[in-house]
Amino acid sequence: MTSLKGIPVLVTGATGFIGSHLAERLVAEGAEVTLAVEPGASKANVTNILDKVRVHQVDLRDGQRVRELTRECQPRKVYHLAAAGVTNPGVDPRLAVQVNVIGTLNLLEALEETDCDCFINTGTCYEYGHNTPPMRENQMPDPINAYAASKSAAWLFCNMYHRTHGYPIVTVRPFTVYGPRQSARALIPQVILHALRGEDFLMTGGEQGRDWIYVDDVVEGYIRASLAEAAIGQTINLCTGKERTVREVVEKVLELMGNPIHPLIGALPYRQGEVWHLVGDNAKARELLGWEPRVTLEEGLRRTVFSYEILESRKA
Repeated sequence: MTSLKGIPVLVTGATGFIGSHLAERLVAEGAEVTLAVEPGASKANVTNILDKVRVHQVDLRDGQRVRELTRECQPRKVYHLAAAGVTNPGVDPRLAVQVNVIGTLNLLEALEETDCDCFINTGTCYEYGHNTPPMRENQMPDPINAYAASKSAAWLFCNMYHRTHGYPIVTVRPFTVYGPRQSARALIPQVILHALRGEDFLMTGGEQGRDWIYVDDVVEGYIRASLAEAAIGQTINLCTGKERTVREVVEKVLELMGNPIHPLIGALPYRQGEVWHLVGDNAKARELLGWEPRVTLEEGLRRTVFSYEILESRKA
């Protein structure tokens, strides 16, 4: 299969940051898109495609409801992005397990009654924890918070379902994704919003090194992973392989905006157990998917700043 046109697909976490961008891309590809949305979640991120998709409110912790959903939409491809704790390292461990592990198992078991030929499980670069960079997919997880630990547990179950039951599963591990519509709790939106409001930005020393990747490049990785037979059973990093510190990125954002405020570097303490270097190796994505990041950090930040400037101007 080389095209998604006319293919029934299911996206969980579709109203979130990456999920909404992926849903838009799938619509553009001509897929028959069903969005699984957490009850009560805002649909603001997918407003422009609501007339082109089917939307179902589903709590993934409800196994019966998940089964009803898959029976109805009969997806050939599932893009599983729903998760608890994405922007909250202090998420309740029990909630993380219920949503990120049990929810994933409910979805996998429901696919027994479908002709699904690819299930994309979304991991996280934070599963690597304090491993030595560049992080490679064959390194064992070393999670430092409940969110990452629950993602590693889900990954292990996905591997078991693939090896023991033959499920067509691919796990992608996006690194530090940024772009329009990201949660205001994330670093880059915080900096932009502080600058637009004329408020100086309190931050740590900013020495943490991260592998920043623009959301459109990540979405391209999801699409290619769902179409590549060689990806089945694999874990694949989606990253640039380049490290830039938090301080560098904060200063670049402010430079692009004309330096309207000051970053108060060192005003906040580092998190306990801080990971200092989180940079990936993308050789596997290049080899198996023919994928590589296209958007430079400066261009991605420029697009992101512009999107938030537009949003804020509409509120004025």
